Amino acid sequence: MRSPDALKFWHFVAGYACFSALYVLTQNFHLGSALVVPVTGVDRAIPFLPKTAFVYATQWILAIAPFVLISDDRTKVVTFGRYLMASLLAAAIFVVAPTTVPRSSLPDTGASADLLRAIYSFDQPLNCFPSLHVCFSFLAAAAFKDKGKLVRAGIWTWAVLVSVSTLTTKQHVLLDAVAGLALGCLCLWLRPQAFPKRQNILSDNFIIDGIRRQR
Repeated sequence: MRSPDALKFWHFVAGYACFSALYVLTQNFHLGSALVVPVTGVDRAIPFLPKTAFVYATQWILAIAPFVLISDDRTKVVTFGRYLMASLLAAAIFVVAPTTVPRSSLPDTGASADLLRAIYSFDQPLNCFPSLHVCFSFLAAAAFKDKGKLVRAGIWTWAVLVSVSTLTTKQHVLLDAVAGLALGCLCLWLRPQAFPKRQNILSDNFIIDGIRRQR
């Protein structure tokens, strides 16, 4: 029999798999042709640094971190709800207003080039605005608000580095990153307001009670 912690972790994995499926779906089914996100002077000044792909790839680990390192059930549920809200809002934008960015030429050899080729193989240059890498990194870091100063500093540094790597790998441009941060702020503000006291299937208390009954 799985432990409650394992059950909660696999619930998150299942949810993240659904998000990934939705992300791929919106890359292939959207209204009209993708618009190129404007490239600013800041973007032109930022160099293409293929080695930062290793930082970029850690976003998936950062997104999981709250569910592994935080023991508080309510924080996990609220964070998952914020992820879900961000995914649905972004998916709506991806379908109605698809966007793309030009990609840089990759070096012929090297581990970083190989990693970027792997990323390119399943992540088309679409669904750029807003950047979910930036949004999810922000929401993951926000989940650690009750941890110690050192932990918070480390998590926020990680989130900032991932966000910057979206620009140095040329996966996104500045406007994508700003929109991703704005979406994260919106979900951070909206999620605690939803269903504040009612005991229904969408409320935090309902989900938390269900988790506790598994113990």
